[in-house]
Amino acid sequence: MQKKLSQNLIVAVNAISFGGAAIFGGIGIFAAISNFTKGSWYIYGYGIETLISGIATSFFLAVLAVLFGLLAKYTIKKITNADLLKKAYETLAVITLILSVLFVAVALSIAIYALIGVGSKSISQKELWLNSFLPALIAAVVTGIVACISKKVARGYIAILPLATNIVLGVASVSLILMIVSTAVNIYGKSSSKKASDLYDDIYNWFY
Repeated sequence: MQKKLSQNLIVAVNAISFGGAAIFGGIGIFAAISNFTKGSWYIYGYGIETLISGIATSFFLAVLAVLFGLLAKYTIKKITNADLLKKAYETLAVITLILSVLFVAVALSIAIYALIGVGSKSISQKELWLNSFLPALIAAVVTGIVACISKKVARGYIAILPLATNIVLGVASVSLILMIVSTAVNIYGKSSSKKASDLYDDIYNWFY
């Protein structure tokens, strides 16, 4: 009984880690690229970024993606129950497919709204297409790919999982490297002194 519970936990952690690394790593690469635009384009919209700055959020998720990838790679070696593994990835496939459909719905809604508002000065087409539609589309593609891989594992193609895990870990690592580079560029760029001043002001206002 203890062994079964242990396998349930290991398989669950592996599936969650794989999905988290794939999604955050895949989207994180585009988020890192968007950091080079210095605010002209962004992937992560409002929400969690209201708690911390946009770059900090992207940086945190990039680190999280790598940790998830390492955890997925570690736990895959501990799995001995193929049936539990297939069930876990079936669940992951369903969840990521639902997320993909939701992101597609968001992208379509934004596209329709933007097309309706063509010519209106009260609507920023650039904001809608670049900072709303494109991030939703990217998220839909990434979650859709994760859903496809998960579905294959659930159908018994377990042999692809080690390779898929290595690829996901590689993607997560690339996203973190790009995030480090883009963050350094933003910090030490021409506007670094202005950003530092803004940071000190924010800390001062928060403290008092």
